[in-house]
Amino acid sequence: MAIALNGKAWRLATAPDPAKRDGARAVDLAERALRLHPEEPYIRGTLAAAFAAVGRFDEAVSAQRQGIQMLLREGRRQEARTFTTRLESYLHEKPPHR
Repeated sequence: MAIALNGKAWRLATAPDPAKRDGARAVDLAERALRLHPEEPYIRGTLAAAFAAVGRFDEAVSAQRQGIQMLLREGRRQEARTFTTRLESYLHEKPPHR
C-alpha cells in the first residue's frame, strides 16, 4: 500500500504536464505513505518533492535531508548523491517538475 501511495504521490508532484500535477494531493498521499512506512527514505524524498511542488520549500529541504541521512546510515551513498542533487534544487526553491 505504501509503495502504491508513494508512486502516485511522486507522479502527481513531478508530472511535467501541469494538467496532471496536483501538489496538494501529492502531499496528502506521501504523508499517508510515510505513516505506513516511516523508515523508507524514498517516501521522504517523495514527500520533499510534494512539498516543493506546492512551494513549501523549508519542509521540502527538511524531508530531503532526512532521506539523505537515512540513506547514508544504510550505506547507500550513490542514492544519497541523487537525493543531494534534488536537495540543491529545493534550496534554490525550484520545484521538482521543471
